[in-house]
Amino acid sequence: MSEVSANLEPKTLELFLYIAGEAEHWDMTPPIEGLRRFSREDKGRFMQLKKHDLLFVDAVDVDNHVIHFTNGGIALAAQHGLEIE
Repeated sequence: MSEVSANLEPKTLELFLYIAGEAEHWDMTPPIEGLRRFSREDKGRFMQLKKHDLLFVDAVDVDNHVIHFTNGGIALAAQHGLEIE
């Protein structure tokens, strides 16, 4: 287990792996609006992923935002068998 995944709560890691798994369907930059609806808890977990510098969000326009993975996020995904190019 990597240091990063050891610091993430299991549900937060689960959310990260869901997002990373969806990336392949969205040219590696999944839109927040294209994912499942985030619960209040998911929103907090998403903030933790950003705080751990695993991903960041970029606005395409007012209503559309895409997720980009940092090198740390790419490495964590790879440790769990998910390839992000």
